[in-house]
Amino acid sequence: MKEGEKVLEIGCSKGYLLRELEGQTRTSVGVDISLTALGSAKSNGALIVRADGETLPFASDSFGGVLAIHTLEHLPSPLLAIQEAYRALRDGGLFLGITPNRTSWFSKIAARKMKYTSLKNPYHIGLMDRDTLDHYVLEAGFRIHRILPFHNGLLGLPKLQKYFRRTFLPLSRRILIPNAHHQLVIALK
Repeated sequence: MKEGEKVLEIGCSKGYLLRELEGQTRTSVGVDISLTALGSAKSNGALIVRADGETLPFASDSFGGVLAIHTLEHLPSPLLAIQEAYRALRDGGLFLGITPNRTSWFSKIAARKMKYTSLKNPYHIGLMDRDTLDHYVLEAGFRIHRILPFHNGLLGLPKLQKYFRRTFLPLSRRILIPNAHHQLVIALK
C-alpha cells in the first residue's frame, strides 16, 4: 500500500493508531461500536464513525488499507468483518489484522498459569485458531495472504516494523500492545 492512501481502522477504540497514522494517510477513518471509546477518539483529521465492524457503512472499493488490530476476537462473526474489509478495499488494497490464536501453545500455557489472558477475556467471543482464520480470509475473497505467528510483547514491534518498513504503517514504541501470543494476517485484495 502506498503512503497517502485512505485507511480504515475497524475497532479504533480511543483512536491511538489513528493518531499514529496522521500525516501518513490521505484520510484516516475509524469505526467502533463503543460510544465511550469514540468520545475519547480525538484524532486530528480522522473521521470517526459509530459502526459495527460486521456491517461497515462505506461504499465498496473505498479504502487502500483496512486495519483490524485486536478487534476480530471481539466480534460475534469475525468472518463477516473480514468479508466487509474485503468489500471496502480497492483492488490491490491491504488488510492487516492481529488477533489471538486460541490454540497456540503460549496461549494454552498462559491460560493455565495466569489469572488473565486473551483466552479468559469474556469479551473475546470470536477467538480463532490459525486454520479458522485462514479459512475466513480465503472465504472473504483474499487470494494473496499470509498468517504469521505474532508475539506482541518485546518482539512484536520490531517484527511489525520489519514487515511494513516501506508501507503506510508508521509504528512507534508509544503503541501499547498487551503481552500475549497472537496471529498476524496480511492480505491483499
